[in-house]
Amino acid sequence: MSDKYDPREHGQRDFDPQIFRKKLHDRAAKQKKGGRPMSIFRNRNRFKPPSDGSTTVRLIAEEHEDFAGNKAPYYDYFEHFYVGLGRRGKGRGFICSRSWREDEDLELHPSGKCLLCAEKEDGNKAISARRLQAFLMLHLDWYYLIPAEDNNGNIVMYENDSRYHKKGDPIMNRVHEEQAIDNIGRRAIEREGHERVFGKLMHWSLGTNHLLALSARMIDIRKSCRCGGRIAEIMWECRGCDAEILDLTPEGRQNLDMTKKEITAMLAKPYKCKCGHEDLMRPILECSDCRDPNPLQIWDVNLEVSRQGEGTQSVVVVHEFEYADIPEDAAELLPDDNRNILHRVFAADSLKYQADAMGIKNPYDEDDTRRHVQEYDKDADDNSEPSDTDLPF
Repeated sequence: MSDKYDPREHGQRDFDPQIFRKKLHDRAAKQKKGGRPMSIFRNRNRFKPPSDGSTTVRLIAEEHEDFAGNKAPYYDYFEHFYVGLGRRGKGRGFICSRSWREDEDLELHPSGKCLLCAEKEDGNKAISARRLQAFLMLHLDWYYLIPAEDNNGNIVMYENDSRYHKKGDPIMNRVHEEQAIDNIGRRAIEREGHERVFGKLMHWSLGTNHLLALSARMIDIRKSCRCGGRIAEIMWECRGCDAEILDLTPEGRQNLDMTKKEITAMLAKPYKCKCGHEDLMRPILECSDCRDPNPLQIWDVNLEVSRQGEGTQSVVVVHEFEYADIPEDAAELLPDDNRNILHRVFAADSLKYQADAMGIKNPYDEDDTRRHVQEYDKDADDNSEPSDTDLPF
């Protein structure tokens, strides 16, 4: 693994996909009944799995607090989409500016102000809302560095010095190789000498159903050991008192009058032990090749992914996974010192921006709006916080 990034030292060594998947199933069942820091990265670097083939990605763990107040390797947020015609065109996405909290019953409780929420609650059917979880990721494919242009075809330059750029340097877009060839042509790329580079730092936002597909793959990945062997769950015990509850060894199965389907159903829900503790059971692992099982996590592998269907009916498919180091040239794209950036990428949109973009009047007075922007953008001037120019696009 690269010295620059080790997921096991980044707060996610003990991330348990079994508990994560249980929470997602509960949420899916329940669903059935200031300023814009890093907005460039938010808009240009959003990943969407291809529907006409597959591609390879590497998820990067970032530790954030989810709506329930728990540590999570993703960023929890609400996105609004406005399909109406505003001042800046039809169809725009917004990051909800309310603060959200989830209670033990998975009920969500908002606080604060959001014009999109207010419009939706007033019956505006052109506005939607959905809860998403954003992962930082590397797209492991080839790109060309092509200068960004404004609407008049002029090359756009950096206006200030940064860690990776100087004032007056052209802003370079990483354009996916296939897209660049389709838009510009292979001969034009060769003639203009555009540099071919590997990898792009991106973010991938998933809803509950897509996360369920991903979490299922997380469990499959954990059946592989870092030594190369296969891991089996030979026993399940109480997380409260460590008492043995299920013995799935060959000897234990002989005395267990349960089918595989019944065992799976039992493991999928909390178990109330004789000690009084009620929780999902904890597995005891055995590796086929070593005496110290060390299961792979999703952060340790490259994933081959694709998408089937469109919109709310789409399905994420994780085909294969490969345990491998992050390629060195792609690892260079990660933020220095393992700094988290997703909280800046998905910082709440200010009330002023919401009103201007939708072409509506801001019903709150200027002082109220200023306080709202400061609340959500209080770290915008902190030099320790990343910004778009802190990344080597």
